[in-house]
Amino acid sequence: MDVDFSHFSGAMWSEFLQHNPDCSEQCDWSKLDGYNWASLLAKCPQFADKCDWSKLNSFHWANLLKACPQFADKRDWSKFDGWDWTYFLKECPQFADKCDWSKLKGHNWGDLLKECPQFADKCDWSKFDGWDWTYFLKECPQFVDKCDWSKLKGHNWGDLLKECPQFVDKCDWSKLKGHNWGDLLKECPQFADKCDWSKFDGWDWTYFLKECPQFADKCDWSKLNDWLKTKLESNVWLVLLPCQPQFADKCDWRIFSADDWLSLLSECPQFFDKCDWNKFKIVKCPSKFERLLVMPLIALVISITTFNLLNPDGFGIFDNYFKFFVVLTITFLTGFYTYSKIAQR
Repeated sequence: MDVDFSHFSGAMWSEFLQHNPDCSEQCDWSKLDGYNWASLLAKCPQFADKCDWSKLNSFHWANLLKACPQFADKRDWSKFDGWDWTYFLKECPQFADKCDWSKLKGHNWGDLLKECPQFADKCDWSKFDGWDWTYFLKECPQFVDKCDWSKLKGHNWGDLLKECPQFVDKCDWSKLKGHNWGDLLKECPQFADKCDWSKFDGWDWTYFLKECPQFADKCDWSKLNDWLKTKLESNVWLVLLPCQPQFADKCDWRIFSADDWLSLLSECPQFFDKCDWNKFKIVKCPSKFERLLVMPLIALVISITTFNLLNPDGFGIFDNYFKFFVVLTITFLTGFYTYSKIAQR
């Protein structure tokens, strides 16, 4: 056969030899990886004496032993870890007698028992933590009698009850924090009568009311207004008001800084009349005349920025009279509007 084998990869050799086993003398066996060997031996077991068995992982072994169980004695079972056994036994449960069950952790057991519940008598249930129980019981509620409920934390209960509300009588509600309650009640408002609303802090209320404004009567608004004082973090009203502007009457506008106002008014200009303009240094000039001198500078900055967006190739005013007209209009209107507001002070 006139073939240039020098360019063959392991995958090419595996495929080629399955159809042309007589050409094995030309093969560079070192090029075959575990997947290549599993594919080849499943079809051509006569090449087993050439195989480097150390290259096969649990995935490769599962594929190989399903087709050729006679190679089981080639496997060093001690090298399988929990994940290896999980995958392997789902594919080849007949080799369970080879398994070192102590290597399986809680999440390994959960993954295995979903497909192979016949191994439940081998399970060490104490290895399950709260996360393991949460995701296991969602798919295998028949094992509920094995659960140590004390291992579930607040976020575990939130995740579990959203899909398995039948376990509500097992829940220790005291473990749920404010954000756990928020996540749970968004999908299961029927548990609201169980909620300790005092556990909500400013951030919890903000993100909860964004999606569930119907619970506003439960809110301690002082936690939102005091959030900056206690946490020295961002203003939570900037998150809530753009989504739920109807709560504006609960807001203590005094906590807003100049930066806060800029952020809010860019999204919610309807709150313009609430703004304390004295928060902006630019309006603290001693006279109206001095204020007036500053306004064209602001207008000019805005206009140049707008013009650059309209004309990214440069400040070619005379090349485009329409854009120049837009710039002049924005300059005039910005200056006039801003001055009219300041002149009232």
